[in-house]
Amino acid sequence: MVENDHWWCQIHDDEGKHAHGEDMEWLLEPLASFLRERVPQIAADVDAYNRYVEGHLPKRQRTGRISRKDLDRIVPWQRRKPRRLKAVIRMLKECIANEEVYRQTGASRLPEFYREPLPEMSIRIYAKYFRVAYEAYQEHFRYLSRRSARERRAYARWKEASSALTDIDFYRRYQLGRHGEITAETDFDSEEAFKEMAYDHYGELGLSRNDVHATDYYTPGKWLITFDISYSAWVDAGCEIALALYEAGAPLLMHNARKILDILEGRDYVRLTPHTFHDYLNHHDEGSVFSLPYECNVGEQDELTREQYDEIVALAEWSAEEALVLDEAVSLEDTAYDLIRDAVSDPLTACGILSRLEEKFGIGIGISDYGDHQHVYLYGWKDGGEKIEFNDRRFPSANAAMLAVMRRFTEEIQGLNIE
Repeated sequence: MVENDHWWCQIHDDEGKHAHGEDMEWLLEPLASFLRERVPQIAADVDAYNRYVEGHLPKRQRTGRISRKDLDRIVPWQRRKPRRLKAVIRMLKECIANEEVYRQTGASRLPEFYREPLPEMSIRIYAKYFRVAYEAYQEHFRYLSRRSARERRAYARWKEASSALTDIDFYRRYQLGRHGEITAETDFDSEEAFKEMAYDHYGELGLSRNDVHATDYYTPGKWLITFDISYSAWVDAGCEIALALYEAGAPLLMHNARKILDILEGRDYVRLTPHTFHDYLNHHDEGSVFSLPYECNVGEQDELTREQYDEIVALAEWSAEEALVLDEAVSLEDTAYDLIRDAVSDPLTACGILSRLEEKFGIGIGISDYGDHQHVYLYGWKDGGEKIEFNDRRFPSANAAMLAVMRRFTEEIQGLNIE
């Protein structure tokens, strides 16, 4: 649901600097009118609607997968390779072997390239590795823009200015500010001071969403440097940052190392999906994502050629579209009715029950789908106790998920004796 005052309905000015709200009635009212007209038509013959979707939904809006080797061959320009590919692959293999030791997952002996965890951690030690990673991050994007004289001059000025900074001053200047307080009185050599500082995105590099952290979770009493290529970052940039950390001597625990190695060696699949930005290296088996254009745009500007498009469509494994099923009324015996039972005489659907609870308590339910599990949660309850959510299950339907949350909500309200 998109409400008229939702931040999704904000627009930007011509320079893109400031977002400001705008009345979206011009969009939402015609949309609501269209839905009021079409929904009864769809409900009258759900099977016909499902057949129409299966036969006419554009491939651009479907989900599937294709072998990475096939996609790399058909569309070579979409592949992202780190410049020092062989060195990165060697680093990943060594990180994977070391990780088996760090996590104590059954490694029979220490690898010859084993990195001993650090005996201590402090802001000073951490800042050294943050600087290595951030400079590699900047170098990667300098390389991408190497044809621009203006970019080269800006990078040279940045290098000169930053080289005069200590590691701690470098960190204080270039991290994003989401960390514990650091002052001139901070003990930069204290492990406790580091722990007080280190939370949230304290190691995020610029706007890349790549995070450099330090952890003693797997090696109590000793420390590892951890690095994660974000869901919205590029694999080549992340690999070059990780390689810089590794070559600087970090005992590196690299999240998703196996998946990244499969990407670089072409052993995995690419997910075909309309949702690409927040889906890279995400909660699915495929390592990365790719969006097809709409057929009407094939061959235009930088889009695929007709031959490339047709070959991808032919070779891909396409998932069946989820069939529409109409809501069924929930039995009046269900405990989800308990808080509104006096006002209900006929059975309601799950959405109908939620609507009544929303009117009475101001609550809503959110459902996020991650493929192998869902995050189902209650929001808007200001007088409650424990947070109500399910984060490790996959419900057979959205209605089943909503009913589970509403039953839990009912139990909480009754336990607190709130009416």
